[in-house]
Amino acid sequence: MMRINSKFTKRDGFFAGGGDQCQFVTRDTFERLTGFDESFVIMEDFDFIDRIRKNNIPYAVVDSDATVSARKYENNSWLKINWINLRIFLKYKRGAHPVELSQLYSSLLREKI
Repeated sequence: MMRINSKFTKRDGFFAGGGDQCQFVTRDTFERLTGFDESFVIMEDFDFIDRIRKNNIPYAVVDSDATVSARKYENNSWLKINWINLRIFLKYKRGAHPVELSQLYSSLLREKI
């Protein structure tokens, strides 16, 4: 099931823009957009990519393997994690405040990460 997740991280699209995806932008671009919005505890990468897209700035999704932590899967099923991720993503897209996103995410996991 984790291989399914990894297929999505190698593509750009509506559900892409964060998570375990590797993006490349220049330092100039990062600084011009004032980097990550530190009010986001989670979804900061989606916010940053959304700002890149709004400004029509080119960026690349790096097609490379990356090692990421699977801690949250140890006490939560693959299905539950992906359901939580979808809920958080949709709330983010609807404009939920970063604190609300973080609190909801933490409350839905069996063990905090």
